[in-house]
Amino acid sequence: MRYNIKSILRKHGFDTNLPYTNIYQNLYHALRDSIVFGTLNENEALPPTRLMAKDLGVSRSTVIKAYDKLIGDGFAWSKGGAGVFIAPKKMMALDVVSELKSTKEKRKPHLSKLGLKFSKRINLREERKSIPFRPGLPPLDLFPLVKWQTLSNEYWKKVTSSELTYYGSSGIKSLRKNIANYLKFYRNIECDPHQIVITTGSLHSLYLIFNVLVDKGDQVVTENPTYPNARKILEALQSKIFYAPVDKEGIDLESFRNRQPKLVYTTPSNQYPTGVRMSMDRRIKLNDWVQTKQSIIIEDDYDHEFSNWENPLPAIYSLNNDDRVVYLGTFNKLLHPSLRVGYAIVPNFMLDSVLALHQHSNRFISPYLQKTLNAFMERDYLNDHLRNIMEVTARRREIFVGYFEKHLAAHISLEEKSQGLHLIGKLNRNINDKDLSEYLGQNGIVAHPLGNYYKNPKEGNGLVMGYCSVNEILMTKKLRMMAQLVRSYKS
Repeated sequence: MRYNIKSILRKHGFDTNLPYTNIYQNLYHALRDSIVFGTLNENEALPPTRLMAKDLGVSRSTVIKAYDKLIGDGFAWSKGGAGVFIAPKKMMALDVVSELKSTKEKRKPHLSKLGLKFSKRINLREERKSIPFRPGLPPLDLFPLVKWQTLSNEYWKKVTSSELTYYGSSGIKSLRKNIANYLKFYRNIECDPHQIVITTGSLHSLYLIFNVLVDKGDQVVTENPTYPNARKILEALQSKIFYAPVDKEGIDLESFRNRQPKLVYTTPSNQYPTGVRMSMDRRIKLNDWVQTKQSIIIEDDYDHEFSNWENPLPAIYSLNNDDRVVYLGTFNKLLHPSLRVGYAIVPNFMLDSVLALHQHSNRFISPYLQKTLNAFMERDYLNDHLRNIMEVTARRREIFVGYFEKHLAAHISLEEKSQGLHLIGKLNRNINDKDLSEYLGQNGIVAHPLGNYYKNPKEGNGLVMGYCSVNEILMTKKLRMMAQLVRSYKS
C-alpha cells in the first residue's frame, strides 16, 4: 500500500514533536490503535518502510522497530519480500484488543438522553434490496425514466453557476405554487403556497412537526395501530402517548374526547395499516372537537392519490378554517421512494419554527430535484403518470388477490379494506408474524409483521404486504415462491 497514512496516524496520537527516544513507541501505538479500532483493515499492506519514513520525516530504523513490535505483539505479519500486513482479527490477542477498546470508550462523553432514546427506537439495519412485496411501493417499473432524464438534462444545460448556491428551506416558489394547485384539484384544499414546506417525505415532515410541537410530558394521541416511525419519534421525545383504537369509521374520537392532547396524529384517507377510511361524519366531528381544544391535528395523507381516486372525500384540512391542521403529503409513494420529496402545509403560527428547524438540520431539498419535479408537473407528466398507474395498480391488485386466495388462503386470510398500496393478511394463531416475516425476508420476499404497528405487538398477527411494485410475471412468480415458503415454514 503506497498511501500516505500520516493523517490516520495523527488521528491515533502520532506526534513527531515527542522526545526522540519515544518516537518509535509513539508510532507503534498509533499504528496499533489504527488497527484495533478498524481504521486500517485486516490483511491490508502497510506502506514500505522507506516510504513511511519519508512521509513521516523519521528514520527508516524507527519505522522498522515499530513494525517489528507490531509483528511481535500479533497485530501484523511479515510476508518475505512482499512487505508487512495487518493481522486478521482472529490472530490478535483478544484481551489486549478488548482492554484497548474499553479504555478508549471510557474517554468518550455520554450521549444525551434524547440521542439514546432515538437510537433505541429505530432499526438501523441496512434495508433489504428485495422489492416484492414491500408495502408502500408504487409500480416502480412504470416510472417514466426517459421523461425524467430529459427534464434532468434540460436543467443541467440551462443552470448557471450563480444558481449553484444556497436556497431557502421552504422550497422553490414555483414548486410550492404547483403543489398548492395540485392539492386544490385532488384534495379540495385551498392554501397559500407560502405555507407549504418542501421536505424529504412524510417521516421528515413528522420529525419537524413533532419536534416543534412536543415537549417532554406532553399528551399526544395516535391511532392504534399506527405508522411505527411516527410512534418512535413521539416516544423518543418522551411524550405521553394515548393510543386511540380504530373502528369502522376511523380513529375513535370518543376514546379521547375528554383528554387535552397537544396533537392528534391520524391517517384518515387510508388508516395505516388497517386500510380503514375515515367517514365524512367522523372527519367533521374530529374537526369540530379540535376547535374546542388547545390541540392540533396532524393529517398524514401519505397515499391520498390511490385512496381517493374513485370516491374522494375531502381532507380534514379543507374542513378547518382555524389553523388547527397540519397536512402532510409525499411524492415518494406516487413516483418512487428514492426521489425523497414531500411537503407539509404548516399553520402560520408555527411556520417560522418549522423552517428554523429545517434550516438547522436538513437545510434545504436539492434545487435540482425540486426544479425537475416542478417541470414534471408543469408539463402535465404527473397527471399522465397518475392515470397510468391507477389502471395498472387496479389490475395488479386483482391478480394479487386472486392468486393469494387460491394458493395461500388456507394459511393467510386476506383483508381487502385498504384502497392504498398495501393489503393485510391475517395469520392463523399457530403462525407468528415476526418469525414468518423474517423467514420470508431471508428468501427475498418482504412482508412486514402486523404486530409491529401496534402498541402491544400481540394485538395484531399478520403480514402487511405491497402488491403493485413489480410486474405481473414477477408478482405471480414471487407469490408462488411465497406459498411454498409458507408451507415449508409450517412444516
